[in-house]
Amino acid sequence: MPSSYRTIAAPAEDEFIEKKSRFIGYIAPVTTEQEAAAFIESVRTRHREARHNCYAYRLRQNNLARFSDDGEPSGTAGRPILEVLQREDLTDICVVVTRYFGGILLGTGGLARAYTQGCKIAVAAAEVLCMHPAVECTLSADYGFYGKLQNLLPQYGAVLLDTAFEGEVTVRFMLRQEALSPFSKALEELSAGSLAFEIRRVSDGGLVETVTTGTDGRVYVPLESGSYYAVETEAGKGFQLDSTPIYFTVEDGKTTTKTVSKFA
Repeated sequence: MPSSYRTIAAPAEDEFIEKKSRFIGYIAPVTTEQEAAAFIESVRTRHREARHNCYAYRLRQNNLARFSDDGEPSGTAGRPILEVLQREDLTDICVVVTRYFGGILLGTGGLARAYTQGCKIAVAAAEVLCMHPAVECTLSADYGFYGKLQNLLPQYGAVLLDTAFEGEVTVRFMLRQEALSPFSKALEELSAGSLAFEIRRVSDGGLVETVTTGTDGRVYVPLESGSYYAVETEAGKGFQLDSTPIYFTVEDGKTTTKTVSKFA
């Protein structure tokens, strides 16, 4: 199961002057080495006249971390930038600190402090996000149950996305992965098992699969043909389809395969 992590919402920048040298800190969200390299090159292109464009990045992909001093004395630039990202527990992040030399030498200690500061101000200028494994849920209920639902959702940290008032009230909301099972149980108790809800699993920013939790305790998986596969598993347990549709994978830290039954 994917774990929670901290990153940023969008690129940001800030700058300061240290003994006539201009330091500009740039930060951007990245998810691959290619994206990090593209961001670094964009900063270099923007500051071709700068003496140094030092950088560091951390990726969830393969737990990768890279840094460069870009001509500064070894250990005085890239590593201090990386250490800030590690202390702040930020990942899927790239930081470039550009330096325009002001004519005064800072020394190795002064350089390390300056590049640390360049990264810190870039992080401070950005909006930090705490990302959690989550599912998008859709639930339809009659108007009489809507008030109960309004009270139930905040108890499980649900984030409301949309509400449609038609023949029934249809509510679309996000739940953290760990809240899904207890929410399912609470909903079953509150509705006496009369309600089901659709789940759209979100993984690494993409929708992986749409499933429906039935009142019979099964999970129904829609296929392209329009037929369904019913999975005999605990209601609310997350899964995703493998390439062969008669198996499923339980996302509880283990990989489990089971046969499912086809329903027209």
